[in-house]
Amino acid sequence: MKNLFCVIVALTSCVNIGVSQVIKDTVYYKTTRLEGKDDDYRMTWVHYHSPQQVIAGFVKKAEDEMWTREKKDQQMPIIRKMCLGGSLDIRISRLSIGWANTENFTVIVQDSLSREVLRKELDSNIPESKNGDLWQNFDVVNISKRVSTPFFVYVIDELGMGVPKYKFKITK
Repeated sequence: MKNLFCVIVALTSCVNIGVSQVIKDTVYYKTTRLEGKDDDYRMTWVHYHSPQQVIAGFVKKAEDEMWTREKKDQQMPIIRKMCLGGSLDIRISRLSIGWANTENFTVIVQDSLSREVLRKELDSNIPESKNGDLWQNFDVVNISKRVSTPFFVYVIDELGMGVPKYKFKITK
């Protein structure tokens, strides 16, 4: 199911990390970095997809691949339940292949009152591609509880190397 969902989310992703557009209306979400900085050795990005964007991506994929009605009806409740609060694309670039392994990262989502909505230690995924000197990796984090904007996303880098925490604010 995770692979299916990653493909669905990729359909709604923008190349420009930070702002996304809902496919059928004009709601935009902005990601603002509040803590942590990128440098020549590390880059960390977060991109938010609302539940509506996730469902729109699911519908487009189902149409493009000409899924049967039965398959769509079977998968839609799963997608809705997994992504009640939307989803996050987490993109990580690091100098070494080991530092870019997603098992070194934890994602925390907090609402505007700093109440924790989600905490997820990412599973091990060794990067397969390099861009210049940096190894690149990607993961999707489903938010299974409702969350309203604005909210905060923390990406904790367990290997840190001077920048152990990134904080992002998601707003409309």
